[in-house]
Amino acid sequence: MAIKFAAFVIKEAPSVGKESALELKTPFNEVELLENTKDFVFENMPGLKGVRILTVEDESIEGTKNAREAALPSKPSIYFY
Repeated sequence: MAIKFAAFVIKEAPSVGKESALELKTPFNEVELLENTKDFVFENMPGLKGVRILTVEDESIEGTKNAREAALPSKPSIYFY
């Protein structure tokens, strides 16, 4: 995960500034934002049922390790099951 995060920081630094790129958290609650907008985000995907927004610490769904490791600040990961 550290290598992926470093690659993300290097890629983002020129556009957002190095201080911003090095932040490990966003200035807003990403889970809350996604929960509040999930109807809009998924409105064109009527086949999806039971959308759940999880944090990277949540291990309640088996097999999500790769998806959790791919998630970065401001870059959520998606896992379909």
